[in-house]
Amino acid sequence: MRPGEVCEAADPVFVRQKYGEFFFHCASSTVPRWLSRVVLANADAESHGSEKLFCLWRGSLSNAEVSKDVSVHAKGESRHSRLSVSLIERALPGSFPDKELDSKRGELFRITADALEQKRFVLPD
Repeated sequence: MRPGEVCEAADPVFVRQKYGEFFFHCASSTVPRWLSRVVLANADAESHGSEKLFCLWRGSLSNAEVSKDVSVHAKGESRHSRLSVSLIERALPGSFPDKELDSKRGELFRITADALEQKRFVLPD
């Protein structure tokens, strides 16, 4: 399948014209703090994805190439989650109290050196 065919087959909502119209309607200050709330929700989604990928990485011991790729992806999503909070602080200042953003940043999944030392395993076939 060509990339365009994949999108047509999957029909993701974000490529539909109505979604684009709704997005810009909400973002045009019609819905207070809508954009900052979307970005903050994205922080949670990226964090959750990173945590799931990290669990997958722990079970990818049998394939070094896949293991490396999953690790890179998990670390990237973890960084993206915190980047979303920083984006709000810098591009949408005042959207949330600093204390709330600091708390959110602390809740996000982070891959630490200690976490990388956790016992790994091979996933069953």
